[in-house]
Amino acid sequence: GGVAPELGVRPVERNARLVGTTETWAGLFRSIQPGTRPTDMTAFDALAFEARGTGRVQVLLNKTSTNGVEPFHVWVDLTDDLQTFYIPFADLRRGDGSDRFTAEDMTLVAFYTYNEGGAPTPFDMNVSNVRFEQSSLVANEEATDASLELGVAPNPSRGAARVAFTLPEA
Repeated sequence: GGVAPELGVRPVERNARLVGTTETWAGLFRSIQPGTRPTDMTAFDALAFEARGTGRVQVLLNKTSTNGVEPFHVWVDLTDDLQTFYIPFADLRRGDGSDRFTAEDMTLVAFYTYNEGGAPTPFDMNVSNVRFEQSSLVANEEATDASLELGVAPNPSRGAARVAFTLPEA
């Protein structure tokens, strides 16, 4: 079954902080449904979250149809300051960039930090307010010549936001 968006946002439960030392990698996982059941998330078009910490983090969206192959992902750089990250599904890529991400069978969101040096290295990953969003909002439900479709990202916003709009004609 599908998940209906409530006001265009679908939260993923529980904030988490992962702190430690690793010689290889460390991962933080958030299931979309209990038991990591596949979930149709096509009602949404972006992943958003707040994070702070150290280093570069790979954000992966896992799907049942991509089990056993490279998942779709993006990289983000964490800092000591809390940042809001907004990742449109269109920005998700595999290493070769060959496929387009679709959200019909999503299972979990994962955050990985890697240590390629081999020596034990400290890391800190604090992730909160993980959510899926639908960025397309209709400004006026009644279609008129003056209607305008707006998209605001991230939504809601605590600071800077990106506003995209489409005019009915040039």
